[in-house]
This record gives sequence, structure tokens and C-alpha cells, in this order.
Amino acid sequence: CANSSEGRSLPYGQLEDIVSRDVDPHNTHTKDKPNSWFSLDLGVSIVPSAYTLRHARGYPKSALRSWVLEGSKDGVSWTTLREHTADQSLTEPGTTATWTIDPPEDAAGDGWRHVRVMQTDRNGTGKHYLSLSGFEIYGQVLSVALDKP
Repeated sequence: CANSSEGRSLPYGQLEDIVSRDVDPHNTHTKDKPNSWFSLDLGVSIVPSAYTLRHARGYPKSALRSWVLEGSKDGVSWTTLREHTADQSLTEPGTTATWTIDPPEDAAGDGWRHVRVMQTDRNGTGKHYLSLSGFEIYGQVLSVALDKP
């Protein structure tokens, strides 16, 4: 289940598009507000080892530059799993990049059910809207959530 800082209604795209495996990626972005984010309720608890983001296809210069990847057990309290500042990995529309994650050991025991990408500064165009067309996370599944998101 996907969510955003805008709730389920986005100015462009559908929340589900950020996890699409479609070879023709769809653009998804939030409003132009600081600290915009996308989150996923994975339905499982994982200890993540890496993640991949895909730059939005239709916005050549709006790529993420500064953001955090966060994990949460409950969708309320968040732990920073990886921080990026002035990262230039995402370049051309539709390109992907993968980063490793070294989660804090004291918090990794039960894993995280929720993950969130939160933009912490302006994107490549100097705006605050978060624009993505793909988000994947990899790691060890520890348990399956039995409740509905």
C-alpha cells in the first residue's frame, strides 16, 4: 500500500505507479512543498540491504538530489536508513540507481514494515516536488504482517 505527503491524491500520477515494473514508466509527483515523501506499507517486516529508485520519465531535470530513506515499524515513528545530500546518481529521465543500506543494528532486530523516501532539499530544478517513477527495496524478510494496512 502506497501513501504520500499529499495523501492518496497527487497532482500528477497514481501512487501505485512508483512501484510499477512497467518498462514504460509513469511519472508520479507530489505538490511543490518542502519535505515531500512517498511511503510503502510492505505487508512484511524486512531488514533492507539495498534499494533502487527510478527517475521520473517526463521531467529531465527534476531528479532527487537530497533525501532520506527511512524505515518504520508502525508508520508513525521513523528511523533513517540512508541519507543522501547533493546526490547526482539519477540523471536522465527513466534512469535508475541502486544504493546499499547498512541499517542501525540496534533498530534492525524486528525489521521495518514501512519504508519512506523523503526529499530533504530541492530537486534538480530547484523545486520541492518529489518526482519518481520507480521504487524497489531488497533485503531479508523476517515476518509477514497479518493485519491489513
